[in-house]
Amino acid sequence: MEQSIKSVVKSIILSDKDHVDEYTHAVEDLILNNTKAETPFAIKSIYRESLLKQWKENLGYLEKKIQHLEITGLVPATRECLWLIKVIGQDRSLFTNIMEGFNNNTQLCQLLLEVKSEDGKPYSPLIVEIIIYFLKALGSAETITTKDVKLKFMENWVPIFSFLVYNVSEGTKIISPWAYSDLVIRVMATLGGKDVAELLRKWRNQPAPPLLEGLQHLLSMWQWRISVAGNSLLHLLIKHTKAHLDTFTLLYYCHQGIPFPFQGVEEALSIVKVCAVWISDECLKACMRYLEAILWSFTEKIQIRDTISIIPCKVLEDLDARLVQSDTDTQDFIFSMEQSIKSVVKSIILSDEDHVDEYTHGVEDLILNNTKVETPFAIKSIYMESLLK
Repeated sequence: MEQSIKSVVKSIILSDKDHVDEYTHAVEDLILNNTKAETPFAIKSIYRESLLKQWKENLGYLEKKIQHLEITGLVPATRECLWLIKVIGQDRSLFTNIMEGFNNNTQLCQLLLEVKSEDGKPYSPLIVEIIIYFLKALGSAETITTKDVKLKFMENWVPIFSFLVYNVSEGTKIISPWAYSDLVIRVMATLGGKDVAELLRKWRNQPAPPLLEGLQHLLSMWQWRISVAGNSLLHLLIKHTKAHLDTFTLLYYCHQGIPFPFQGVEEALSIVKVCAVWISDECLKACMRYLEAILWSFTEKIQIRDTISIIPCKVLEDLDARLVQSDTDTQDFIFSMEQSIKSVVKSIILSDEDHVDEYTHGVEDLILNNTKVETPFAIKSIYMESLLK
């Protein structure tokens, strides 16, 4: 049995070499006090329960310290919670319990964010480190499968997201803008479109859900930084974040029954790309209705075709059919345009029979190189300018 214990301990220590002493002490306690353990599985089970018990005791200790505003011992206890979370977080069967523990202590952790020591220095980075660890864990779809736990976490911890946003805007080093945006978006993508929709539905009576407000603040802050510092790399981050903000907003508008104010084909297509990841038919249908209702330029048509080609989706089939019809119309137009060119050329040749070859060569060049020309009048205008040149 002792060999089995050593094997279990060794595997755990290898995963977290910074806390060898704590693990050793815990296992010695198991050997001395848990004489009924008969197998390595039972030993490991007791060890896991011991970790969970330590976690709950530490969280309760923190809560008492906060309630009595006792600063002494607060930081060590917080650090203890942090490494316990990291250890337990590696065991997926325990992760849900820890998630629920956090969900039930939202007020405690919000208080921790506000607590400062006597010299005015905040202890919040320690708690933020814990939150970030949870967000990273949530970013993996395999880590936790209980949808209700995820939704509850997102719902309860939106104020924490806001805290992170405002600290980023104030230039603190708690978490970078890149990391924050990536974490929030990964968490949302993990939840999926329907779950995000359910989350937004809970905020239905609010003029602006906290999540949308937080992302909008983040976006505005980055736009301001670009105007001041001219950081070109932020343009990509802004575009990425705005696409997700627009998608969240569209979901919210759909549930409110409010028409979404699309700003153009490019915005609609950026939402389509996000929705394709979430498999959110609601947003895809809204984008499709908008795209079907407007006229496309030549460039926009190419953008739509490229997007649909990489996102096969039944919802977009009608749009694809319109593209095919548009191609047929374009071919008919080109044929008509060529006939018009011949007519224009014929009339010019009749007026100047000495330069038939030059005219013919000029018109061939127009047909080959001026694909954006849309009418015979424009063709004639460009052709006359070519002659003049």
